[in-house]
Amino acid sequence: MWVVINSSLIRLAAVGELSLNWLILFNLSFRGLLFGGFISLAACGLSLAFQLGFINAAHGDMAVLSAYLSWVLLSIFGIDPFISLIIVVPSIVIIGFALQKFLLNRFLLRGLMDTVIIITFSIGMVIQNMLQLIFSADFKTLMQPYIMQALSIGFLNIPLTYLINFVFALVLFTVLHFFFTKTFAGRAFRAVPQDSEAAMMFGVKPEVAYIYGMGIMAMTQAIFGVLMGISYVFAPSSGSTYLLLPLGAIMLGGLGSLKRTFIGGLIIGEILILSGYFFGAQYQYIMCHLITLILILFKPEGLLVKRT
Repeated sequence: MWVVINSSLIRLAAVGELSLNWLILFNLSFRGLLFGGFISLAACGLSLAFQLGFINAAHGDMAVLSAYLSWVLLSIFGIDPFISLIIVVPSIVIIGFALQKFLLNRFLLRGLMDTVIIITFSIGMVIQNMLQLIFSADFKTLMQPYIMQALSIGFLNIPLTYLINFVFALVLFTVLHFFFTKTFAGRAFRAVPQDSEAAMMFGVKPEVAYIYGMGIMAMTQAIFGVLMGISYVFAPSSGSTYLLLPLGAIMLGGLGSLKRTFIGGLIIGEILILSGYFFGAQYQYIMCHLITLILILFKPEGLLVKRT
């Protein structure tokens, strides 16, 4: 994790207005928040799966599949990654619909949650090996020259990718939070795993709710996957990386709430970026997971959940 120090930082430090170390730390803290939005976006679909009552172990691999689909559209047809979302999102949603309707629903409706975890893990392995067979294990990226810029606002130096990812996350979480808390369909979706019989009395079929729930999850995975490919490199084995950090965000924030998941992602982003600064990039992920584990040990229900 490296830091760009713009001329404003050096000028302020030179005249003694602010210490250079504090300016760098402030920049990194701001970047941590923006990167936390990216982590939150990765955690969004996983949080929805928890609300449905199961863990989607193929979460990260579905995101990587989205990145590869966008890469194919860019390499063969020259379609910009952002524009490719028009094709990638519906494609991944259709795959999600099919998996839920013809495979996962058979076990979810019978309450076999452990089996669902094993099946989604197997689906992830199939995706991973299929991508490696077709594209090899080499790293690929969707980075474009126009996006690899930084905005300088005063003494802040903000990578454009960080800002775009955060805006996508904020908009998506706002829309989904409104849907699940203010609409009948959203409240019905949340009611199914809690009391499926009561939900059926209001005309909500659990199997249909699960299918549409998976569709929403697939949409978030597709958006995250393309943004991940635009911001970083990826390979068939990258899926596990984008499963562990989102899980940490959900556990820190507390299960059962998109709002808490978003804030949990911001916390993870801060921990990750600042760990790289204080302990070095080689220890960044180790320290991030260690600090997250310690916080969860002290508050297992989540930092944002009030104890009763």
